[in-house]
Amino acid sequence: MRVIGVITPDYATKLDEFYREKFLSGAVTTVPENKEQDYIDQIRKNTAWEIDEKIHNQLKGEWWQNVHLSGDIRLRYQGDYYDKNNATFIQPSNPTQIMDSTVNQNLFRLRFRLDVNDKLADGLEMGAGIATGTTSNPSQNVTLGDSYNNQSIVLYKAFLKWSPTSNLTLWGGGGRFVNPWFYTDLVWYPDLNFDGIAVQYSQQLAPDWGLFFTAGAFPLEDTQVTVKKKWLFGGQTGFKYNHLDQLCAKVGVAFYDYEHTVGIVNNPAEPGLTNWTAPQFQQKGNTLMDIDPSSAILTAYASKFRELNVTGSLDLGYWHPTHVILIGDYVNNLGFNQNEVNANTGSIVPKQTIGYLLGFTVGNQTMQKFADWKALLFYKYLQSDAVMDAYTDQDFHLGGDKRQRVDNWRRLRADQECMAKGQVVHRERNFRPPSGYRCLPIRRKCQVLGRS
Repeated sequence: MRVIGVITPDYATKLDEFYREKFLSGAVTTVPENKEQDYIDQIRKNTAWEIDEKIHNQLKGEWWQNVHLSGDIRLRYQGDYYDKNNATFIQPSNPTQIMDSTVNQNLFRLRFRLDVNDKLADGLEMGAGIATGTTSNPSQNVTLGDSYNNQSIVLYKAFLKWSPTSNLTLWGGGGRFVNPWFYTDLVWYPDLNFDGIAVQYSQQLAPDWGLFFTAGAFPLEDTQVTVKKKWLFGGQTGFKYNHLDQLCAKVGVAFYDYEHTVGIVNNPAEPGLTNWTAPQFQQKGNTLMDIDPSSAILTAYASKFRELNVTGSLDLGYWHPTHVILIGDYVNNLGFNQNEVNANTGSIVPKQTIGYLLGFTVGNQTMQKFADWKALLFYKYLQSDAVMDAYTDQDFHLGGDKRQRVDNWRRLRADQECMAKGQVVHRERNFRPPSGYRCLPIRRKCQVLGRS
């Protein structure tokens, strides 16, 4: 060990002298067997401590000690089943395309993510991530079965995170980072990342009580043809309570304001001038207007979106590691003006701006080791103009809003994780112009996850 530099020459000499004195001088014959073992154990402990200290000192300054690499892969079978009596309707983002509403689909889907995080200095961290996906959809899921063509890999996350104090964090500075809000999938798609900047602040008022605050500004589309850029501005405040990790509660009140997202009809003398008001990506559910005065169709949002969102959770951890968590969420689009929407669409549009979610989970808080489990039951109701459909849950009734659904999930963690999910949905109308759509889909998923 001295030759390879694990222990110092002085310490090696002391070990040699200790061994000769106690074991080679005849003293070993007078030392009881248990005392002899104590000497051997002491030598081992001292040597191990010296080795650990030596290695730690040698590696402490290495840059790669601050780099953390992680990733996951998810393979999923997905079955989408439709009522044969469903009406046909067009794709909101592409009115020339008819959406599938009657033919059952059996899909194999893939998601792969690889992340790297680096601690640049105390309180300063950078991160980046690549994943499967496209530049036209926030989801990282891709559907297999495209003549064996290669799947696209995109940069889905790149950020700076600065925490000058333990209760203050700034995200972004123009980067893309994880969702900074306290939220459920009623309003935000769980895999959605945000462009822009956000700040998070928390303040402990008492040993069990604290406040939190989050604010952010997020560019939605850089149209490069007008000074009226599309933005999302948001703020959230609330309180949190934690008593010995046995009773935890959290309530947040948020307001999300979308700017310059309402459609503007093109002037026939200047065709295409206001095409920028049409969204780059949308799902289905929101009230739409046609902004193309010609025989073609180009859809855009008919309503403003200024969403008031109240989210709460209550975690009962008296039976740790089994937890019972109650969750509630409510959203109301205060930006909907019926007179403006009627004028934009040329028809009378009912006000449908409410959404809510109620449910609970039972089991382990996180799925980390073999035999961890979690079961949950949720009811979700979302009217057509409650939230902007582009950014809400993409699995909720095949994406978008104007739905109500009961979810029942059962999860069991093993070397491979399988998730079964059943849903019952009632749907009244998918998007405007009206189109009838009756549906009782059952979506079945089996996911195999791997993570490093």
